[in-house]
Amino acid sequence: MKPTGFEDYVAEGPIRPEEYLRDRGEYDPDISFASRIETAITHFCARRKMHQQTRKIFDKFMVFGGMACGQRQFIGGLDEKSMEEYTKKELAELTSNYGVAERVMDGLHESEFGGAVTWEVDFAAVARGFLSSQFMRHFHWYDLQMVQTATNVLRNFYNYLLLHDVCPEYGVQLVAARKVCDDAEAELPMLKEVDQGLPGGFNVACSTLFGGRYSNLYAAGNDWARADDNLGWSQVNADCVFKAGIFAHGTEAQLRQVEEAAEQGSNSFKVISSEELGLEITRVEVANAEASTVYNSTALQNTFIRPMGKLHCKRWAAPHAAPSDLLPSSKPGPEEFEFLVDDDLLQYCVPGMKMECCVKKLDLGVKWIDHIAAVYASFFTWLANEEICEWKEPGPPKEWMVRVMNRDNGVLVEGDGGIGEEREEGELDELD
Repeated sequence: MKPTGFEDYVAEGPIRPEEYLRDRGEYDPDISFASRIETAITHFCARRKMHQQTRKIFDKFMVFGGMACGQRQFIGGLDEKSMEEYTKKELAELTSNYGVAERVMDGLHESEFGGAVTWEVDFAAVARGFLSSQFMRHFHWYDLQMVQTATNVLRNFYNYLLLHDVCPEYGVQLVAARKVCDDAEAELPMLKEVDQGLPGGFNVACSTLFGGRYSNLYAAGNDWARADDNLGWSQVNADCVFKAGIFAHGTEAQLRQVEEAAEQGSNSFKVISSEELGLEITRVEVANAEASTVYNSTALQNTFIRPMGKLHCKRWAAPHAAPSDLLPSSKPGPEEFEFLVDDDLLQYCVPGMKMECCVKKLDLGVKWIDHIAAVYASFFTWLANEEICEWKEPGPPKEWMVRVMNRDNGVLVEGDGGIGEEREEGELDELD
């Protein structure tokens, strides 16, 4: 297989003298940024062989970053003789698949006409937005090789822009964007573990015991059930995990209440609140010496109960959360959340990671994560590009749309009870 230009061993440079002279002409700072970036993308693609997956990633990245994809000029009618009249540079421009989208071009130059600039250049923000959202939505981000392919494509592109000095005014941004690629390559595999591991043993136990999402998922004892069908705990095992967590981390008052409930032979604790919200991890705290004493006790050794630490979080405004109708004075203020999570899962929890989840609270004072709706990387960034890049120019109206519009406008058309004549305002159709 021929080299693609994306291999790990491929290094850009050094630039030949003729390339340097060409670059200085094509990437002169006096030329608009839009023209320079279009030229750079054309040359970059001409020097790379993109396979299907690489091309798909690059296309998504380009569209998310404000480019329009698709051939910019139709060249199907050009014969071999006609094409000989063009230089390599002109042919590359004719066959280029990318150009700055018209809406972006208008937004960049809005200030020239007295308006507000609606688009701005920010390589690092686009890298964060793409790798933390679009990439995770459209590609199998659980696959480490896929993550490495995506970060390599972006990093390779940024290196090209830096080497050829395409936009020196954004050099600092390009270096920051490369750093985002490094962060994503290191963090997304950890986020995968968090996504698969949360809410964790103690939280699943609470959910099982107190009517949460996991309360009816245990199916042991049924002929049709398989071992991998059971996502939750049995009532007995859930009770053991719950009590172990309280004994290791609970307050004296909580310990006393749990012991009293055990003596009465019931878990009579009630759920007093349930809330769908966004959370951001602030810090992790593995099991301390006192808690470790409980987990290392003879009663818990060689059991399914694993040591637990604490996951500390704060409220986070999720980008797609339903708007709150509470008055500003009634909205919850800054609040620290504390959840018990398995120690072996805490090692993957990076401060700054975010989640959308359901948090419930017992009258015992214990809060737990009932279930997770989505997880986000610490570098997650929401951009308006999310909505705009999915938008497509509407096509011509369909026939039924035309009929409806004509009826609404009081126009009779053939096949609708008339022959195309316009109805006077207030005039009724004659009945035969």
